[in-house]
Amino acid sequence: RSLLPHGHTHHRPVRPRSPSRPRTRLDLRCQHECGTCLRNQPLQFWREDKKAAMEGKPGQHFLNNFISVNDQTILQNVSSGQVVMKAPYYEHYQSHIIIELKADHIDIITDKSEGQITEVYIDATSNKVTIIKVVITNMGLAVDYFGVDFANCSYPLGPSDFDKPSRDEIPPQHRMTYTATISTPLSHRHIDCNIALYNMDQELVAQRHITIERGERCMCMWHCQCVCYNNPRPGLLCSPLSTKDYNRAGFAGQLPVKTGSNCSTFFLVLQGLLWFFFFLLLLGLIKALLGLCITYVALWGLWYVMTDEARSLCCYMEPNLSCYPLVRDNDGFPIHPCTYTRSVHFLPWFSEFVLNIFFFICFARACLCNSLPRKASSIMIPDNYGMRHHGSPGCSARCGPSSPCYSVCSKRRRYRLSAGAEAQIDSDPLFLKG
Repeated sequence: RSLLPHGHTHHRPVRPRSPSRPRTRLDLRCQHECGTCLRNQPLQFWREDKKAAMEGKPGQHFLNNFISVNDQTILQNVSSGQVVMKAPYYEHYQSHIIIELKADHIDIITDKSEGQITEVYIDATSNKVTIIKVVITNMGLAVDYFGVDFANCSYPLGPSDFDKPSRDEIPPQHRMTYTATISTPLSHRHIDCNIALYNMDQELVAQRHITIERGERCMCMWHCQCVCYNNPRPGLLCSPLSTKDYNRAGFAGQLPVKTGSNCSTFFLVLQGLLWFFFFLLLLGLIKALLGLCITYVALWGLWYVMTDEARSLCCYMEPNLSCYPLVRDNDGFPIHPCTYTRSVHFLPWFSEFVLNIFFFICFARACLCNSLPRKASSIMIPDNYGMRHHGSPGCSARCGPSSPCYSVCSKRRRYRLSAGAEAQIDSDPLFLKG
């Protein structure tokens, strides 16, 4: 087929059909008259619409006769290769949209302002400037406008940024911090005041009581009352608001339920005792380590903690003092035979090291026990106490018959020294002066 200009005809010779050849579609078409087979061609449609446009009539075939067509009418999806046609439509139509939502997410949006005074921070440490920060939360489901101001103050605060009328837009379920700077010194040390929250129509939405202490930092957090850092109560403990004040501040419902009893004070005291205990252990460890090198540090105070063990010593544990008779002072404690001081060991070195680690704890306990009234004013000593044998196998081995100091160890002598405390030599029994 071919498109020919108007008025031209194309003659093609017709080949005679062989009697044995079957009839085809081309043979049937070529039997029509010339010029009758090429109707409804694109060129013919274009000519008809062009002629109608020249006559001022709308066309009937092309797309621009029905819709507005621009350069971006045909669009192609690059990923899928799909070709679509875009055309504007200015008549009324309906679209059906199906939306699935959970029932617990459905809520009614009201025009009521729902604001909350969540947190308030007061910094009055400066003598010239006081800074107050207020955190406001929009609890509603729509955008709203809020403003903050002071109300019902016990004493005037002076000019601040809250005096300027401002309404800030807060999105739903969002926070905004309002800051007020009071550039004049506070007239009184303690000032009670209220923070008022207004909406766009100047209606009171929420109100919260605050405390301003000159020279201190205070804070009002969530469901707790305002508390300052130098509060007599330790640790900035939370004192809950009353239900009325809690709801007035913009919080809904009841106060949060406590999960347990209020044991804050107990835990603070327990924590202090633990820190004191660890401090005494640290001092004892230092004493034990120094005692490995310095005898005086190792023995200092042990006679006060281990009184019975010190008095029950039968002979010196030092090798260089093994053949000396045991010398005691008036209190019955063993002392050095030459220096007459309580500088002799009465415990094995490992026991002494462990005792020094816990020395300050035992020392505190001993001081507490000695401060309590005793049931008896004196210690009763049986009559046969002086007849006890206090010699040990170590003593006998070190002071045997072949030892040069055997004669000194075997004799029982008691004499008093004129210098210092009254020292007593007792080689066998433990002598206590009743």
